[in-house]
Amino acid sequence: MNTSRLFTIAAAAAVAASCAKEEYTGNSSEIIMEPMSIEAAAYPGTRTALDGKEVIWTEGDRIAVYSDIDLSTGYIFAAEGINGSSARFSGEVPSGTGHFFAVYPPERVVSASAEGVTVNIPADQTPAEGSFAEEMNVSLAEGTKTPGLEDVGTLTFENLCSYVKFTVPAYVEDVSSVKISSSGLLAGDFSSASSSIVANGSSSITMKGSFGAGKTFIFVIAPGTVSNFSIEITGSKGSWTRTVSKGFSAKAGTPVNLGTVDFKQAELSATASHVYDGATLVGTDLDIDLHLDGFTNYASDLRFDVKKAGSTVRSYSSASLAGSMVSLSGTAYADYPYLPQGEYTIEGSYTRPDGSTQSISGSFTVPAPTFRVNAPVATTSYDTYLNSGAAAANAQDGSTIYGIAGNGVSISEAILTKYASLTSGYSFTIDGNAASAGDNANQTWAAHEVVAKYTFDGVSVSSDALVCHVTGLPYTLQPTKGDWAATVTSDYVYFNTGNIELKGNNATGLIKNPKIQSKSFHLPANVNVTSDFSYLISVGKFGIITYKSTLTMYMGGAKAYSYQRGSSGSETRNVSVSGTLSSSKPYLEFEAATTTSSNSDSYSRIYTVPVLYRNN
Repeated sequence: MNTSRLFTIAAAAAVAASCAKEEYTGNSSEIIMEPMSIEAAAYPGTRTALDGKEVIWTEGDRIAVYSDIDLSTGYIFAAEGINGSSARFSGEVPSGTGHFFAVYPPERVVSASAEGVTVNIPADQTPAEGSFAEEMNVSLAEGTKTPGLEDVGTLTFENLCSYVKFTVPAYVEDVSSVKISSSGLLAGDFSSASSSIVANGSSSITMKGSFGAGKTFIFVIAPGTVSNFSIEITGSKGSWTRTVSKGFSAKAGTPVNLGTVDFKQAELSATASHVYDGATLVGTDLDIDLHLDGFTNYASDLRFDVKKAGSTVRSYSSASLAGSMVSLSGTAYADYPYLPQGEYTIEGSYTRPDGSTQSISGSFTVPAPTFRVNAPVATTSYDTYLNSGAAAANAQDGSTIYGIAGNGVSISEAILTKYASLTSGYSFTIDGNAASAGDNANQTWAAHEVVAKYTFDGVSVSSDALVCHVTGLPYTLQPTKGDWAATVTSDYVYFNTGNIELKGNNATGLIKNPKIQSKSFHLPANVNVTSDFSYLISVGKFGIITYKSTLTMYMGGAKAYSYQRGSSGSETRNVSVSGTLSSSKPYLEFEAATTTSSNSDSYSRIYTVPVLYRNN
């Protein structure tokens, strides 16, 4: 193997040999040299150059010999008597040499020690037709010499390096650069003692030149486990990278043949993203990566179909490939503007420069949509009171939530119409319990949260809560313990059939002034009310003395009505009382009183008490 590069240290060794006068003593500045010759054989699989399947030495090959007398110097031996896989090398070593290393080629040696040699595997390698570059693959032999005896016999040279081989396909005809890379170190200073890169490591190796179609490349690499191996090709029309996903083991002297590496990627990938106009879902866009990179300039007539469950939902065709990305906007596909969530496939082909057709395929997943559901619509008598006045509110039931209905979702009407099969519509809850659309009666007097839920394409979304105030108004208070309760003493409150009797005194002359309070309505704010009711008031007589009896009505804690009878006997009165109920005191009260402590038997009887909204 020819070389124009020699170590300067070899020239220094030649000068030292010509000046040698005395036998080397180990501490003299001058080294006495003696001749040595080696019959070199190649270990099976070891290569200095390739000639078909034969391992050969070539004219001009040299080796460097490192003596245990002087490991700092590589003594150059030239090849002679070359006979294919064997050759004879002759030169001189320091007198007294016992153990030595012989390395091919000298140019690759970094240093030597008693344990072995460190050689350099370059990160920039020169290409050679069907082989590795001259003086690139490093071989090592180890031997011993008998002092004074020139011929040390036959030594077997074994490769320190591995190599990876591959062929670029014939349809790529203008390659100018080939780069291999790995997640580990491929090149650098390699130690034979540790079988590892010890300095100046590189995870990539590059060859540059001008290569025709279908060329084979052989890279010399460090032995070891190779993972995430990639090959990057650069040509006049672009560059692209192919990753060999399966790792391999690179062994010294053993080739790793990857065969013809196809630099197109048959697998497509795509990213689907739903499109929104503001917050409204209007469709689905699809970005497809052809994974052809620079190879797009070498291909034409791209065609493919996007399918779900065998049905084509979108298609694409182009006479030339302007880039490796294709975007299919949902707005361009009237029949399929939206892609439902799930698994999809891509099936198609393109034409290579040689006219052959290459199939392509891929798959992708469309994500679930996101959308917003508006709070539902619904009303109560309180809403009617605020918006339409007392008359309209009093015509409604005070314990019903009226007209629960959906109020829209942030999905375009076009999509909801085209994909009606993907929606199950609205469902509703009141305070977390299932509710129906329309009217929902018999609600407690309280603030209730009404929530709408909408399901589309397998996704259920709940709205914010609509707060509905069920006040209980309008309402007619009945003379029962369910609607009223005594607030002073129950001894003087009697729940009779059809009335509540409040006695102001008793036969023993004790004045009690009993008071009752209605149950509380639910009022988020002050509400004006009116009540048209009837009551009976009775005053007893003790001898010739007539006493007085009073009935007082309170609304929201404030006195709204009071009547005093000052003569004996009884009377029934029909009155209309107006007042205001507050959120802090949302109830009515009645109080009976008398001016005597005698047993005059004074009392008031209260019948039903309607409570209605009243306009301001």
